[in-house]
Amino acid sequence: MRDAGCDYVNLAVETASEEMLRRMGRGYKPKHIRQALTSLSKSDIPFGISLLIGAPGETPETIAETLDLVDSFQMPLETWVTIGICLWTHHQEVLDDARKAGQLKNDRELFDGAYYISPELPKDYMLELIEALGAIENYTVQVNKPYAELR
Repeated sequence: MRDAGCDYVNLAVETASEEMLRRMGRGYKPKHIRQALTSLSKSDIPFGISLLIGAPGETPETIAETLDLVDSFQMPLETWVTIGICLWTHHQEVLDDARKAGQLKNDRELFDGAYYISPELPKDYMLELIEALGAIENYTVQVNKPYAELR
């Protein structure tokens, strides 16, 4: 990649929880993430990773699995963490989950930037997590509704 002129790589990890990867329909597993991070760590190419927190079924335990895997590697140049899933970019299943959780009351909200956060994530836990991640060097946390208003 370096020979081809690549001078930066971003790896969209999203989650390192096997359960969440399955639920999200991703075609990779935590072992593949480990392999990719190992290869990038050995390369001389700067890299960053992106995480997505709050998908349907996300729990404090699945978040811990992701952070444990990521933290077991030499820190990338940057880690971007997105809190909340933008509903207009996701499949019908996520929209159905958002409706059931009362986070999408009508489809017009999709045009106003409607977001979903797993109801299995307690608000106090999320606020502490957002603060903790924001305090880590090289972490950038993008907080979407409903937590953006609480910061």
